[in-house]
Amino acid sequence: MPDEDGLSLIEDTRKKIGGKPFFIFMSGLLDSNYKLAMEAGAFDYLEKPASLDKVQESVQKAIQSLKKLK
Repeated sequence: MPDEDGLSLIEDTRKKIGGKPFFIFMSGLLDSNYKLAMEAGAFDYLEKPASLDKVQESVQKAIQSLKKLK
C-alpha cells in the first residue's frame, strides 16, 4: 500500500465507519506486526505468502463470527 500502512488503515476505517469491521491483516513481518495488528483490531493475521487455503479458512472464520453476532 503506497500511501498508508495496514495498521493505520484499520484505525482510520474504524474511525470513519464506526463499529468493528472484520480485518484480516496480511504481512511478511510476522513477529513485529502481529501484536500491533491484533491490538489495532484485526480479526486474523496471515503471514505472506499466504496460501489460498489459509485465506479461505480465515474468511470462513470471520463469516462464522459475524453470523454469531446477528
